Amino acid sequence: MRVLIFLFSILSVTLVGHAKVPNGLLVIHAIDDMSGDVTPVRMEVISSDQIEAIALSGLTVQQECPGSVLPNFLGSKALGFSYRNYIANPHTGTKQFYVDKVTELNLHPGEYKIRAFKGIEFKVASQTVTVAPGNRQEITLRMERLTNLPQSGWYSADDHLHISRRNSRENPNLLSWMKAEDINVSNFLQVGTEKGFKSNQQYAFGDEGIYQDGNYFLTSGQENPRTHFLGHTITLGAAEKIDLNKSYTDYQSFWREAKRLGGISGYGHWGLGPAKRGIAIDAPSRLLTFVEVLQFEYAHYNVWYDVLNMGIPMTPTAGTDFPCGPWSIPGRERFYTKVEGKFNLKNWIEGVKKGRTFVTNGPLLEFKVNGRELGDEIVLQEPGILEIDGSVSFDPERDQIEKIELVNSGEIIPLLPHHSSMGKIFIHHQLKASRTSWLALRVSGKKINEAPLEAQPFKDWQYRIGGKVNDGVDMQPRERFAKANNVRPSVAHTAPIYISVMTPTSVDDNKIKTAKDYLRILAHVKYLLNDKNISSNRLPLGFLNNSDSVSVKNLKQNREQILEAVKQSEIFYQGLMKSNSNEHHHNH
Repeated sequence: MRVLIFLFSILSVTLVGHAKVPNGLLVIHAIDDMSGDVTPVRMEVISSDQIEAIALSGLTVQQECPGSVLPNFLGSKALGFSYRNYIANPHTGTKQFYVDKVTELNLHPGEYKIRAFKGIEFKVASQTVTVAPGNRQEITLRMERLTNLPQSGWYSADDHLHISRRNSRENPNLLSWMKAEDINVSNFLQVGTEKGFKSNQQYAFGDEGIYQDGNYFLTSGQENPRTHFLGHTITLGAAEKIDLNKSYTDYQSFWREAKRLGGISGYGHWGLGPAKRGIAIDAPSRLLTFVEVLQFEYAHYNVWYDVLNMGIPMTPTAGTDFPCGPWSIPGRERFYTKVEGKFNLKNWIEGVKKGRTFVTNGPLLEFKVNGRELGDEIVLQEPGILEIDGSVSFDPERDQIEKIELVNSGEIIPLLPHHSSMGKIFIHHQLKASRTSWLALRVSGKKINEAPLEAQPFKDWQYRIGGKVNDGVDMQPRERFAKANNVRPSVAHTAPIYISVMTPTSVDDNKIKTAKDYLRILAHVKYLLNDKNISSNRLPLGFLNNSDSVSVKNLKQNREQILEAVKQSEIFYQGLMKSNSNEHHHNH
């Protein structure tokens, strides 16, 4: 008996010594500093030993690419492969969650660092707390604005989100998620190929597909058509979805229908890869409105500059392609549009059509020439001096600005600050306009205190195989950039202001060079479509469902329409070369 009592005593001491320490309750209020109201944010809670806590009440995050992989009846209640209550943020290197109400977390005792994010117009709110065993502790994170662009009519947008909406019941959760990233216009793109237009489905298009609350709305768009032959396209704001399967490779049939339905169309992924063929064919038609120039931490402007240099207006846009491609978060790359009148889809579309945009992943730009706005045209009867004014606003804790440049029809002119203060740089510059041209402002630098930029972990042979399956996007320039740059870039670029000089004293040689390049592209398109070569356009693995492959049958069905569009564009480019040659002769 004494032995049993002794053993029981030892066991009791052992159990008491290892009694479980009770958790503490941390209650977090993320509030808008101006209104005092709780506001949706993206949040991270990390212990001193680098363990990330995730709020069970966090908003549901959808990660569906390339399509809707869960049946409708599960909806957003299912957590797992496609639905989670957190996001793995590559920019911070941490797991974060979204909340739109007061947040409670049961945490092991210890020290925690809490940060809350809300797009780029708000400062990051940060606080360190010590959670005591069994205690309830409340903290308040005040989301302080750096600026308020909607007050002056500028609204942010991500033009490229692959987030399904199976029914309208999903709207409140999705809008709160987008509010947490401070995206005013969230374009949810349904995805198509020749095989079908069903991925990332939207329950409605046009007015029925809009869900709005104040300065934020969700709307349906489409990434369709998209082919290995002519590239990926985007249509925004159309009153109906456009699914012209029989004319799938006749892109201009889509553009005309989009215009009829009040929408705007353009090319995604920088206009690179096969999209260069599509742009060469379609740009002179004036049925295109925009090209996506910023995505995946990478800005590529050359294709856009080429179009502008030929006197074709084109608006720059940006988007994340979330959650496809290199992992990102909604709104990391975005663009702002100046909206005149009431903030709604129609007026927003008009702003994009007028070219009143700038793209950014952090810095915020203002730019005027002779007092005129982005997208405007300034007509000079003779060469004269232009007064150029602008500013760059940024968060010094997140962005370091290294270059401010004026872009004059593709020519880069470094600018020096006129004067500056913490987080804002002003510029003033005079430029003599001797010929018709376009002017824009761009900035570049680097992100501060972010995780290193990494290329995708694929070998060249994997890219080659991928190209046999899904050949509509050229990711190689982005991957080369990522391999060469360890630090994530901070970039922004305005749309142009157009300058027309009625009696020029110089000519633009870039116009002739670009026209020649585009004529070569069109010649190659004709070569690929001739009877001898058209059958070689088949992708070996193009039968796979997610392939951008388009059938030889469809190419043959639409060859006449494509070649007619090619012919009209050839006439345009040849006309440019002739007119520029005449100008050159006249000026000499």
